[in-house]
Amino acid sequence: MTNNNKPKSNGRDRSPSFQFYPGDWLTDPKLNLCSPATKGVWMDILCHMYLSDEPGFLVFGDVVLDANGIQKLSKMNPKTFQKVFIELTTFGIIQRDENGRYFSKRMVNDERTRQQWREIGKLGGNPKLKKKENPKVNPKVNTPENLFPTSSSSSSSSNINTSTNVSVFTHPVTIEIQKNFPSVSKMKSPLTDDQAEKLLAEHSMAEITTILEAMENVPTLSTKYKSTFLTIKNWIKHRKSNDNNNKHQPSGNRNPKPNFDDAISKF
Repeated sequence: MTNNNKPKSNGRDRSPSFQFYPGDWLTDPKLNLCSPATKGVWMDILCHMYLSDEPGFLVFGDVVLDANGIQKLSKMNPKTFQKVFIELTTFGIIQRDENGRYFSKRMVNDERTRQQWREIGKLGGNPKLKKKENPKVNPKVNTPENLFPTSSSSSSSSNINTSTNVSVFTHPVTIEIQKNFPSVSKMKSPLTDDQAEKLLAEHSMAEITTILEAMENVPTLSTKYKSTFLTIKNWIKHRKSNDNNNKHQPSGNRNPKPNFDDAISKF
């Protein structure tokens, strides 16, 4: 017998839209390896995930969509969809939990944060209560940390997992630092997801990566510099200033390959 009194997560409390950050979409390295067709299908899948009975998952009622179900949603012929699905899974764009449910890690995290703040609002809206209240959303979800996050909805407003008090990063730049730049990740004030979004709004991913590589090669980085965000900003500014000065020098006096590492060590 169907329980008609059971509240649906896809009810009136659901906003008709979800946040989308173009910077994340355009700079996600693994998403950029996908074909335009795959990106289009992924965008449709994100919309279906948001409207599903469990936000962030491809679950509709008691039906958990498998690859065939996703193919039907895409409205593509099986042969064409197979190429798309291979890209989605190979590059870790779409992920699957221990229960076989396909999901978007970013969207699941956003929904968890939304539910937390909703519970806080019921208690009077005191932000201090966030440290005491940590309502569990989809507690059975297994989100492997070794999988790359996907571009979907907004970056999480906080990098702190209140249940473990461990930093959790969801932005491509912050995850890139954690995975490939150990010295930078050990700085006293690590880069937050919000700060990473600000950097991408002003600079390209290539510029940021170049600076991170230079920072990683500075032996005294953690003792000489504190803020990852300010260091990246200042170094990019210094590099651009150095490049502009070389452009305005007479051609005979130009250094064709300015040594940025030497210059920045004196900065």
